[in-house]
Formats: sequence, structure tokens, C-alpha cells
Amino acid sequence: MSYDPTQQVPPPQYPPVQPGYGPPPAYPPPAPPPPAPATYTQYAPQSAAPAGAGFDFNRFWRSLGLTGQVAGIAGIAILIFAIFPWISAPTDSFNGFSTASGSFDSSSSINFFPYLWLVLLGAVGLIAIAWLISRRRLSSQTGAVAVIATSAVALALEICFLIEANSLFKDTTGGTGAGFWLAAIATAAALIGGIYGLSQQRKTQHPYQPPAYPDPYQQAPQYPPYPGQ
Repeated sequence: MSYDPTQQVPPPQYPPVQPGYGPPPAYPPPAPPPPAPATYTQYAPQSAAPAGAGFDFNRFWRSLGLTGQVAGIAGIAILIFAIFPWISAPTDSFNGFSTASGSFDSSSSINFFPYLWLVLLGAVGLIAIAWLISRRRLSSQTGAVAVIATSAVALALEICFLIEANSLFKDTTGGTGAGFWLAAIATAAALIGGIYGLSQQRKTQHPYQPPAYPDPYQQAPQYPPYPGQ
């Protein structure tokens, strides 16, 4: 069978379109895939500030508590007031350090007030107690007891100094100076602050509970009868 290139190819035959049927419906394009969930970075706590980066005075002040605050201020005040006159002699005045060392009386080799060094040492002790409280090396109750003991001993020595100084200069115009009185007031404030702080700690540990009184309107409990009644 030979192929005739001039022969026309008949058009393709499609089945007739049935009445009532239109072109195929156009479906909407598929929805895009949902976005990937957002990834969250793992929470990492902020690293603490390196030591020595800065001193937070407000945090330090709160960590002292009332007892530590009073003790620290009183200790610093006593050391400052030791620079002021503790003895006012007729010709000169002497601060607390000179009075404790006995250099106020050049005519005598006797040191009348060597125990004043214990007062100044107690001032350093009050500052140390306040620091230990802020560092949680001492509890608030133990710190209050230490403040009471230290300030009570220092105040007793200051009273002894007052009596001895007045008797020593009773025939002259000399006597105790302003620095001594200010130091004594600071010592008394430390003692009062320690007592108050200790009382507050005991109230916190043992809160007051009012006694329970019987209710007169409460009915007596009904007990079951004994067997055999």
C-alpha cells in the first residue's frame, strides 16, 4: 500500500455533545500549605553580674535589716565622734583616742582610761556584726543578741568613764566633752535597736494567739447510752 502525500487527512471525529452538559467545572486551585510554626529560642537566664562590676547600695541596705542598719550606723558614728573632744581640760581638749592612750595628762604616767579602747573596739564590732548580717553569716536573731551584748558592754564602760572623769576634774572646770556624749548616744541607740530587733524576731516566731473561750451557746455533745440502759 503506497502513501499519497497529496491525500488530505480527515479531521478527527469527536463524540457529539450531549444536551444539558456544559464544560467541566473549574475547581479552585489548592490552598497553599500552612506556614511552619514559629520556633522559640530556649530561655536562658541572664548571667549574674561579675563580682566587682558595681555595688548596689539599696540591696545592701535592705539586706541589713533594722538591727544591722542601726548597728552599722552606730559603729561608724562612735568612730567619728572619737575624733571630737572626750575630755575638756582647763587648758586643752582631748579626743577619744588621746584619752584612751592616756596622753591627756602629761604630768602623770598613769593611764586613767585604758578601757576606752574597748569602747572603740566595740564600735568596730558593731560594724562587723552589720556586715555579717548582710552576708547572711549571722541570722537576724543572733545578730540582734550580738548587738545587744556589744553595745551594753560599751555603754557600761562609757558610764564608768563618765563617773571617773567627773571625779577626776571635780575641782576644776574640766570634764567630759561633746564627743563623748555623742558617742554615748550612738551606743544607746545601738542597744535600743538591738532590743527592738530581738523583740520583733520573737514576735514573728511566736505570734500571739488569743485564748479560746468556750461558747455558752454551744450545745453539749450527745453521747450514746451505755449498753443495758
